[in-house]
Amino acid sequence: MPIQPVFPGGSTASSSSDMELIYSDTVTGSSQDEFSTGTLPTGYKSLIIDSSIRIDMATTAATSAMYFNGDQSASNYQITRFDMANDGSIGDFRSAAFSYGPNVIGASGDAGFFSNCRIIISNPEGTVNYKSWKIQAGMHYDASDVNGMRGAEVYGVWKNTDAITSIVVDVGYLSGSPKLVAGSTFAVYGLK
Repeated sequence: MPIQPVFPGGSTASSSSDMELIYSDTVTGSSQDEFSTGTLPTGYKSLIIDSSIRIDMATTAATSAMYFNGDQSASNYQITRFDMANDGSIGDFRSAAFSYGPNVIGASGDAGFFSNCRIIISNPEGTVNYKSWKIQAGMHYDASDVNGMRGAEVYGVWKNTDAITSIVVDVGYLSGSPKLVAGSTFAVYGLK
């Protein structure tokens, strides 16, 4: 007998259509420095973002910026970040006025390595709550060294009660204005 998850209020999962792909982009050239959703459709209780990103900047790893509704004012965002490394080190707890987006692998990482990131945004259409998100990110950038791996858990808040209508993930703000590498992907799913 199949297991049917029960949600508050007694409803059960109805079908696979409860999660819909509402935006997707895969980089094919070398001039793109951001993913921009344009106006997103509405009617979702949560948004899930999956990304796999590499940039042409000479670094092993970096951080993108994520903005909602065109708001690039750092003071409107807060994050807390927790980093983990495969060598056993844990740390880099940070709180900042910054809109932290997906981690990215840089050109100094071995060929073929891209970041892996999932972002969950709860209640993106609420109009009384600040918007919060959680990022789980993993990066492996060195084929010959298992210590070339990092993970991060990030919690962020956009201090605005507006519904989220668009999302931009930007790497162009980084020093040297890097570009996204072909094969980088960004997808947004809506949960009903």
